[in-house]
Amino acid sequence: MSNIQDQFTELFLEFIDSYPYSGDGLRHIAAYDQQRQQGCRNFQAIIAAANAREDVTDSILLQLLPYTDSPANRERGAWIHIAPALATDVRNKYEASKWTKSEQWLDIAQAILNFVCCCNDDPNTLIDACNNFSNSPYSKGFQSGIISPILNALRPDNFILINKKSRIVINYFAQTSYTQQLIDYPYINDTGIKLIKNLAPEMRQPGRPALRDDDLFDMFSHWLVAVKKYDFTSIYTSLLNEIMTDIKLDIEEENLQLEYTLDQCSEETGIDQTELLRWVNSINRKGQIILQGPPGTGKTFIAKKLAEHFTRGRDGFSEIIQFHPSYSYEDFIQG
Repeated sequence: MSNIQDQFTELFLEFIDSYPYSGDGLRHIAAYDQQRQQGCRNFQAIIAAANAREDVTDSILLQLLPYTDSPANRERGAWIHIAPALATDVRNKYEASKWTKSEQWLDIAQAILNFVCCCNDDPNTLIDACNNFSNSPYSKGFQSGIISPILNALRPDNFILINKKSRIVINYFAQTSYTQQLIDYPYINDTGIKLIKNLAPEMRQPGRPALRDDDLFDMFSHWLVAVKKYDFTSIYTSLLNEIMTDIKLDIEEENLQLEYTLDQCSEETGIDQTELLRWVNSINRKGQIILQGPPGTGKTFIAKKLAEHFTRGRDGFSEIIQFHPSYSYEDFIQG
């Protein structure tokens, strides 16, 4: 452990000297208490509304899941978080990815609320709660990065924030290989809490910001992965394959975050998002769409943007093929 501690101390001192009091660092520091307090208010309001037999589906999906800070998300009343897992409404992303169907959202929202309530009422039920939720038909796409922020907001002493950055850093310093899957969350949560406790004396350096140890470790993880871009391959040979597998999973998750959302498509094309979603659903059903109109009306531009929505953040690609104007539809579409 001493070698790990020495390595951590060297990196942590570099972190203290360079990041916390930069502009980005100060915004990062301020976000922890703000997002945690807002998450608690959101949860309490949702519980009160649910007890009054109100429909809380929209509130659960917008206010218990972590969203990117954007004007559109703020206007919708989404929960803005320093470690966002969603750039746009979760329903748009998951339906376009064919992870769920529109008629399932009420049950999905209720499953999320039941999971959060169970963990909040008794943190000792975390393993069972994660297993039960993961085995339900409503769990696809809901991993540690999207679920742990609300648990951390409600019970920061019991649940640490796990996202792609903190997961890689915990795996590195604890010499483990946990994935982003929710069924791994109880174990990386326990490992992370113990690791932070062991490293806490090394973090109590002069000039450290006044943050909880777990928040400071999360901020350090962000800096190490996203700012310093540390080379995590410099680990013991026996653990190299495990860490490389975890980094590969992280890269895949990072690619998903670079999706081209319907919000962005709507802003760039000027087409209402509801209309775009109707087109997307039609393409998912039929596998094709025809954009018809006179030359110069933006059909090719819109087609390119729709293609970006379907391919970015996945492993697909798009290609433009242009035909001579004299060609008819039947000349190149058969069947």
